[in-house]
Amino acid sequence: MSGILLRSACLFVFLYRAAAQQPDVDSQIQEHFIAAQSAQRSGDLDTAAREYRAILALKPDFAEIRMNLGLVLHAQNKFDQSANALAKSLKVKPGQFAAMLFQGINYCKLGRPVEAVPFLTTAAAEQPANKQARFWLGTALIEFGKPARAVLELEKAAETLRDDVDILQLLGEAYQKASREESEQVKDLAPASVERRLLLAESFLSQQELMASEIYYRKLLEQGSPPAGTHLGLGTILLRQGKVEEGVEQFEAELRADSYSVEAYCGLAEGFLMEGRLPEALVQLRSARNIRPDQAIACVESAGTPTESLPDTLRARYQAAIEEWSKPAARPEPAETLGLALAYTRIGESAEAQKQLETMRLPAPSAIPEPASRSASLESVRKRQYEAAIGGLSRHLKAQPQDVEARFALAQSYLETHQPAQAARELRRVLERDPKHVSAHLWLGKSYRDLSLATFERIITLQPDSYRTHQLLAQAYEAKNQDDKAITEYRAALVARSSLPGLHLGIGRVHLKNLRLEEAALEFQKELGINPFDPDANTDLGGIYVNQDQPEKAVPLLERALQVQPRLTEAHRRLGKAYYGVGQYNKAEAELQKAAAADGDGSTHYLLARTYRQLGRTREAEEALATVARIKAAKLKQAQDRAERVRQLDR
Repeated sequence: MSGILLRSACLFVFLYRAAAQQPDVDSQIQEHFIAAQSAQRSGDLDTAAREYRAILALKPDFAEIRMNLGLVLHAQNKFDQSANALAKSLKVKPGQFAAMLFQGINYCKLGRPVEAVPFLTTAAAEQPANKQARFWLGTALIEFGKPARAVLELEKAAETLRDDVDILQLLGEAYQKASREESEQVKDLAPASVERRLLLAESFLSQQELMASEIYYRKLLEQGSPPAGTHLGLGTILLRQGKVEEGVEQFEAELRADSYSVEAYCGLAEGFLMEGRLPEALVQLRSARNIRPDQAIACVESAGTPTESLPDTLRARYQAAIEEWSKPAARPEPAETLGLALAYTRIGESAEAQKQLETMRLPAPSAIPEPASRSASLESVRKRQYEAAIGGLSRHLKAQPQDVEARFALAQSYLETHQPAQAARELRRVLERDPKHVSAHLWLGKSYRDLSLATFERIITLQPDSYRTHQLLAQAYEAKNQDDKAITEYRAALVARSSLPGLHLGIGRVHLKNLRLEEAALEFQKELGINPFDPDANTDLGGIYVNQDQPEKAVPLLERALQVQPRLTEAHRRLGKAYYGVGQYNKAEAELQKAAAADGDGSTHYLLARTYRQLGRTREAEEALATVARIKAAKLKQAQDRAERVRQLDR
């Protein structure tokens, strides 16, 4: 990035035009200007900055020269000094494009996105095709906590700057954050709603936290009229626990409430398979496929479970199904192929499962007439005839654009047919009409999640060997704890773009996770060479120094992290510990107090107790130690309650 900024700095040079200057002053200014330009072209930025300052000593209100100084300082990663210079330039001469653009970038680097947004908004409006302006406006909005606004800006940027992997990368991140924001909206709007409880249950299930998920599903059942998907989720959990008969009952209950639930038919098929009832399992798989073949395949593809979790008796049932459905046949039935893929998935042979699915050809969509009325269109949605429903609902909404229920159903249909962009568009319109529509927030979150995945996949397709692709692969490997592969991909990205922020940070965090502290510290130092104000690198490197009993090296790093992001709780805790280490006990107390509310294990209050003792405040030290005891007792009780819930559920 520094190379780009240097080239930009060279582009925005303004020739001095003398204005009523005395000849000797004019001559000095011209001499310094020529020297600054020569130094800038040769990459000697220290000399360039010195020469620009010499001009400003002669003419302090020279706005263009002050801007040039700001750009040079920016290229040196001196973002705070650059911001000061550009602020003075813009005060004298507002509206300079380069000054506005780089002032916005400075504020992003310094963790001041609220101040960055106006500058970058103006710059992007003035030059819509300017990548820097569009990229950093999106960045500022994300850091400002406005990911939904960032999505809209970056979607427009992606239309103007087509196939730009940097814009697409940031757009994918904006979608991710906007998806989480929609979930938070539901938490604020309706914390006890059935929709949110169902979301939590599904989330725990996706993370394989079966006990927590089961608790939420059972609470939903207690309400008498549980939302669609409750019996389905509970049935899935029961199958994973080997409680096959109970699981089958839940899938049958789901189908009584929704006879077109493809997922319930697939779940019921697996239950029958686990009981050795293979003909009945095929009947259910046929039903699932007849309703929506694509959803039936998706159900099987997402049915993975660790091989070692299977009891021998169940493994034998899956093997028996494989033997039965693998018998030679002139033309294997599609339901049998689905069943084979499911069985192979369950015994851990995912490659063979995928091979089976690849042999399946989706049938051509049935020629279902477009519904003629609103009610018929909604019925098409219920029957999973989404393609037909889209036509009928779109026509209806042209005449009745304020129909929230119909528009929400249209959005569902778009998402179910893998058109998340159209779904998001319709859901945003629903929320314009009804900002408290809980289900619309949840489905918009799902749409953004799908858009994020699609955007990242597009980057990989467009430029499979680009630095952004390597970065994405590194993050994917890191999420799977494949740390060596993650580091390899991060380093491949660095080969292509050595100054890209975040790459050394990523490598450092992989090393830190594996307690390779020296290697991690080296990577964090390199990250800070690219951006000295990166709050994460400052916090992590500061934490290493604290743990290595080098508090004097940790203090400036942690202070800088909090200068950029004052709400970093862990940075406050580490800074408190560092201040304690250098004997600044009053400062240590102030920082530890800021971290105390998030003390989950008592360690922060223990540090506070030690600090109070150093300050001679014995009573407060004893109170802090009492708080440590309460926190530990509460954690013990929480663990005991969790164990009791497990025992109750296993009865």
